[in-house]
Amino acid sequence: MILFGIGNDEFSVGQLLERGNYSGTNMSYHLRQLSEGGFVERVVSQRDRRSTPVRLSTKGQKLCADLNAVGSLCNRFVAKSPDDLRNLAVAFQTLHKIDQVFESAARYR
Repeated sequence: MILFGIGNDEFSVGQLLERGNYSGTNMSYHLRQLSEGGFVERVVSQRDRRSTPVRLSTKGQKLCADLNAVGSLCNRFVAKSPDDLRNLAVAFQTLHKIDQVFESAARYR
């Protein structure tokens, strides 16, 4: 999930925590593990040497692309017709909106 949260952008640890729902996790630990595995690259900021934004490495980008391909394949098995695809898209949009409501409520609680 962290890899998908980073996507094609470059983020600091704080920005990732704000952007994604990673509560209760040790983000620095996970990013260190992903870095050691070659999935993310830490970039030393020229403006602030204390800040080390991360971005996906080529290996991380490939993994995300492979996971997206598997997801598309699963969608084809679940959705047999164009109507099924539309209904599935509506369901995902609805679930995403519900997730955003609960995330906002948890953040400002």
